[in-house]
Amino acid sequence: MTDPLNIRLRIHPDPFTEEENCEHFQWFYYRVAGAKQKPLRMTLVNAGSSSYPEGWHGYKARASYDRKTWFMVPTEFDEGTGQLIITHTPERSVIVCVVFVCVVCVFCTVAIFLIASSVWHAFYACICPHVSSTTPTSTHTSTHPSTHTNTHTHTFVYRDIVFYAYFEPYTYEEHQNFIAAAQNDDRVCLKVLGVTHDGHDIELLRVGRPAEGKKKVWMIARQHPGETMAEFYVEGFVKRLIDADDALARKVCVCVRMVGDVMLVCGNQWGNV
Repeated sequence: MTDPLNIRLRIHPDPFTEEENCEHFQWFYYRVAGAKQKPLRMTLVNAGSSSYPEGWHGYKARASYDRKTWFMVPTEFDEGTGQLIITHTPERSVIVCVVFVCVVCVFCTVAIFLIASSVWHAFYACICPHVSSTTPTSTHTSTHPSTHTNTHTHTFVYRDIVFYAYFEPYTYEEHQNFIAAAQNDDRVCLKVLGVTHDGHDIELLRVGRPAEGKKKVWMIARQHPGETMAEFYVEGFVKRLIDADDALARKVCVCVRMVGDVMLVCGNQWGNV
């Protein structure tokens, strides 16, 4: 990167939608390399032309160093120029190696030993007066205290790579792991309704078995692939439904239709199939 304070980017649009005569875009997800010890200023120059420009007001982009823990970074939308400006200085992580202090002073140990020995000797002299007070006692001393030296090591690791996204990504791989885990419950049934243009399955997940008196609930989640927050919700919802200790799970039969998640492979915001 030539100038970390003037990184200019464009959000990639979805394929052209003939029905709406436009190219939708809002979702972004990218990586910045070579960011070590550099303040970054990234401008998404076409944000004002996105599908929902009103959504940029009060918005904050997400960032991550490991793609597991995400946090918000300062973000400002310039309505006049239609630019979304993200500013962030990658922090340095601190790797701390600590060996806790444990000092055992031999002098204290010897003092305790001598006190105990004196008490015992006085007690023994009372019950056995014929024993000379000069009866030798056993003591042990050392001029070298026994210690465990404490060590504090601080290693500063500056971040060189940072990931930025419209929202915390929920990847296709995570989707597959979620579906596979749900299949471990015998109340879960997966049906493939069809395939997308690029060959990915369109899935229907049924939780519970239809029965008299049971309510039937239909849920459509992540209709637009850029709405990753919807699948985080669905994962938690399904986990509750398959919780054997939750009474609600035995009263409903839920069908979850997930369409948009498969098209996030293409980086789309709106277009799903």
